[in-house]
Amino acid sequence: MQSKIKKPLFSRLFFYLFICTSFLYNGGVNAQSDPETKAKQLFESRKYEEALPVFEDLTRLYPSDPNLNYYYGACLIETGHFDASALNALKLAGSQQKSDWYLAQYYHANDQWAEAMTAYQQFKGNASSKELNTVSSLDEMMALCAQQINPYKVADEESPADTTQIIEEPTAMPAAVSTEVAFVEPELQNEEAAYADTLISFPVNAQISYLKVSQFKTDEARQDFLDARALEQELNEKLKTSKELRERYEAADDLVKMQLADSILQLEQDSYKLNQEIAQKDQSANLREASYWSSASMNEIAQFRATNQQLQDSIESARREAQIEAMQQAEIIVVEANDSIAIDTLQAEIEPVDEIIYRIQIGAYRNDPPDWVQRLFKKLSVLRRIDQYTDEQGVTVYTVGELKSYEDAQQMLKQIKLEGVSTATIAAYKNNERIPVTEARKLQQNGL
Repeated sequence: MQSKIKKPLFSRLFFYLFICTSFLYNGGVNAQSDPETKAKQLFESRKYEEALPVFEDLTRLYPSDPNLNYYYGACLIETGHFDASALNALKLAGSQQKSDWYLAQYYHANDQWAEAMTAYQQFKGNASSKELNTVSSLDEMMALCAQQINPYKVADEESPADTTQIIEEPTAMPAAVSTEVAFVEPELQNEEAAYADTLISFPVNAQISYLKVSQFKTDEARQDFLDARALEQELNEKLKTSKELRERYEAADDLVKMQLADSILQLEQDSYKLNQEIAQKDQSANLREASYWSSASMNEIAQFRATNQQLQDSIESARREAQIEAMQQAEIIVVEANDSIAIDTLQAEIEPVDEIIYRIQIGAYRNDPPDWVQRLFKKLSVLRRIDQYTDEQGVTVYTVGELKSYEDAQQMLKQIKLEGVSTATIAAYKNNERIPVTEARKLQQNGL
């Protein structure tokens, strides 16, 4: 009796297990043959070109499906199709996965800077850490967008030239490039040769000052000097870029200003470091040369000074000859004795005009500024360019602004103090030489 009950129960369990296994097998087969599943697998494998036509067909069948539109729009962007189809698909996708990231790329490629920056920031603020990890170039793309640089257009413009070059000269070009590099590059790297005919001004001590790079007595000091000049060139490029970004900042909207401010701040930090490196290199060169001359004989010092004086006389003589030649070639102007206007005009053409300018001094330090001052300078440098120079006593002076009148300098001084530099003062300069403010005002009042 007991065995008769168990046998039908076992048969029923076996039947149910068979049905479930068949269902799961058929479902797996159907999933493998499903075009949507296949397309998503291709997408995850980054085979966007193969996945694109499948998603295009699927969106025609289901035009309002957000998920399918997301994959379709993403494939278009990944394959470089920044057109209306990509925009429509990504808008229909809504907040699917990385839709903001792909929308940002669409706007960026079409020079829609504000929309692109908004989409970039939405993605950065809303995406999960996993999604952010899949996009390593986010900060770089936001910086390019802030500077209104379109990397997609650059890539498109460069591609045809590269293709043409490969087709037309498949064998000759590599040889030509190799020859040119072997011949030209060492010459470009010879910094000392570039300064061979250049006059310099490098004071060593009260008696010795160099006018030519060849006058350095130690190779180490000469290299320090050349390194400092190379760093100066790099600094000038950064200052030029910083000025351009500030000009863009003035006309930009709030979203772009945020990115520009970050870029400007980074440039100012780099400039500050470069200034410190330049000062260190020059100081190192000075100490090495001063050490040499401290042990030199009086006769050697006298001979050097005499040679230097001859060189200075030769330079001055050449300058005068050039001036006389220029005056001889100039048009002769006849001036009547009572023609005061003509006399003033002629004098203005002959005599150099003195220039008085005012700057706002925000600090002066013999060594590096304290940390809290450096933080203040970084904050101030976002909107204002900070200049610096080292005076004759070895003190580094930090200034902002360059104003023609004392009244304008007073207004800027008030603004600088409101921005946190309570110890700021007005400094006056005549032809880039520091003079007392009272003297500068007197000169201007006398009609300078």
